[in-house]
Amino acid sequence: CANDMGSNFAMSEDGYERLVEKELDNYSTLYRIADSDKATQIQEMLTKQYEKNQLKASVSNEFNEIDSIVSAVQGISTLIYIISLVFVFVIIVMQCSKIFVREQTDFGIYKAQGFSTGMLRHQFAIRFAIIAAIGSMLGVVMDFLLSGYMMKLLFSFMGISEAPTNSTLDMYLIPIGFMVIFFYLFAYLLSYKLKKVQPRNLITE
Repeated sequence: CANDMGSNFAMSEDGYERLVEKELDNYSTLYRIADSDKATQIQEMLTKQYEKNQLKASVSNEFNEIDSIVSAVQGISTLIYIISLVFVFVIIVMQCSKIFVREQTDFGIYKAQGFSTGMLRHQFAIRFAIIAAIGSMLGVVMDFLLSGYMMKLLFSFMGISEAPTNSTLDMYLIPIGFMVIFFYLFAYLLSYKLKKVQPRNLITE
């Protein structure tokens, strides 16, 4: 790889060998040492033993830096899920009151016809789950169409001209399932009003 003030260029070993007709003469190998306290001792032993072969051993915190980056990304992902939960809850709270006012007569008629409170609450929550599934699928389509372009645009400011995205089925199914399940759960919990009111009250309110 080459790095010059933020302008980065990198290729795989296979790519390098296709361009250069000789084996790599300046190649480094990284090892993660289980007992980091012995890193300096191992470095000195390697340097002493392979000094004639011009092997250079050094201690680096590169793995620790990578671990920090991974932890930061995981933390951001967790934060996004928490914000999503708050968003889902606020949206459902706002919509539930409107739906109860608009459809209270319908709920009363359903209860008078023999529908149990549990059935009505499940039916109420399923509607939110369906909407969440449709919205999530639209989000997946938008991600499929625009994520590559957005990543390329973002990383271009850091000197990285290409940033391919590798999408997997899990990357789409987990967020969709997350949104559908929590929309359903929150809608079901907030439909408790159906349990407290009798059919006659719902019809006459």
